[in-house]
Amino acid sequence: MQRKKITALIIALALSLTCLTPAIAAPLTPIIGGMTPQWSNTSFITTGLDLWNPHGWAGGSGYAEGYSGTTQVTLVVTLYEVLPGGGLSYIASDNAAFSGNHGGMNMGRYVLTGRTYRFELVAGVYRNGSWEYTSTYSQGSN
Repeated sequence: MQRKKITALIIALALSLTCLTPAIAAPLTPIIGGMTPQWSNTSFITTGLDLWNPHGWAGGSGYAEGYSGTTQVTLVVTLYEVLPGGGLSYIASDNAAFSGNHGGMNMGRYVLTGRTYRFELVAGVYRNGSWEYTSTYSQGSN
């Protein structure tokens, strides 16, 4: 039984890495009206969600990267069930901190089949004396 769980985890993580949905920050140049892009520290943030229906598995991966000069990245990943009315029901979360300009992590849980799930990432990027927080998510139904 333990071997099946490990195999399921490996497959889920491999599939989640192939189904990433990126959100890439624009370069820091002014645009019309003197506005600048949303992020000043974060260059890249992405999540991927894998739903493995036969075994009721929901797994996800998240990654964030900062511009040159970034010294620390913190990540918080959270798995939710999306309720029929649009609300979210918390399932599990995890967090990690990384020295340097990038970090990534995975998390998965056994869930009920026939439901919709959301894998959310909140990233903190420390650069030039200030923290910047960004978030993204992937959502799907099994």
